[in-house]
Amino acid sequence: AYLPGGSVWWAAYGGARAAVGDASARPFGPVAEQYIASTWASFWTVFVTSPLDVLKTRIQLSKESRSPPLLSMARSLVASEGVLGLYRGFLPRWSQASIFSGSVISVYEHLKLVCKKERH
Repeated sequence: AYLPGGSVWWAAYGGARAAVGDASARPFGPVAEQYIASTWASFWTVFVTSPLDVLKTRIQLSKESRSPPLLSMARSLVASEGVLGLYRGFLPRWSQASIFSGSVISVYEHLKLVCKKERH
């Protein structure tokens, strides 16, 4: 789920960063803004990719020699557990993704500034 996850994350981060950065009062410093934006981006990334991860895990844990088709497995899961079954483990995944992406993006944004300053 790296490709859809990365695409969703960067799109959501850019939008959230612009929204937080455009706030007239700017009550937060740059690192807090980055963490807020990365937490928002992590939420949408986990929201979009969780169903794929849940189904992937079900396939990996399946005792059948041949796994059922993905769509039929999704239908079965929704029939037995409801739509929320596709989001099992959402909160731990979101927590982990938020902490990790907040840390990574703060280093990335800092290095971006340092590299820009050295060129001038």
